Amino acid sequence: MDAKNMDERFAEAFRLARQAVGLSQADVAAQMATFGYEMSQPVVGKIERGERKVTIGEGEALSAIVNRSTRSLLEGEGTLRIELGTEHLRARRAAIADAVERYQSAQLALAQALDTLEATGDHRWTTFARNVAESLLSETPRDVIEEYEKDTRAGMAAHRMRDQLDDGAEDYDPRDLLTEERSPRLFRLQQSRGDTIDTRVSARGLVEAWGAMRGELDQHGSAPHTTE
Repeated sequence: MDAKNMDERFAEAFRLARQAVGLSQADVAAQMATFGYEMSQPVVGKIERGERKVTIGEGEALSAIVNRSTRSLLEGEGTLRIELGTEHLRARRAAIADAVERYQSAQLALAQALDTLEATGDHRWTTFARNVAESLLSETPRDVIEEYEKDTRAGMAAHRMRDQLDDGAEDYDPRDLLTEERSPRLFRLQQSRGDTIDTRVSARGLVEAWGAMRGELDQHGSAPHTTE
């Protein structure tokens, strides 16, 4: 990789990283002062457009501001998109673990409430309410996930997914049948999960993930607020 390509890769990746953390160019310029570099918003804009090179020190400072390694930014926008996508997926994975813990805690709380009512002889709940409560207490997180997957498979077909996606996701539209030649990883994932990826729920998740990889969403699925 020659020096020109490195400068271009850094510029494009830095812009994406800045958007991903929700900073404006003016914010970056202000934070550069804390590293001892005087830089205005227009200068940051020139850097992102590849019209101004950065020194080694400036590159380290800019990388720190967007919470990325200089090496990561030098590898370019493509690598950074994968990093953002990986972080987004890890956040979703952590959310599942947290949801399972909260679900089990809610079961414990409900069971304790039922035990307390029985101990005090207060049986004012209806048979229907008791049956519903007992049914929920008998379910495990795996039961809930299996029910979700069953409902998802019964969802809308892939031809409706186009309306849920934006232009940036066209290359991965499941309407194209996800051939192994075009996208082998996505094809294998599709084969292992049946048609779950061709539903409204999956479409929302895909849009969120693509948004995160384009710096349009943070890892929690919220849109960063920037002015540039």
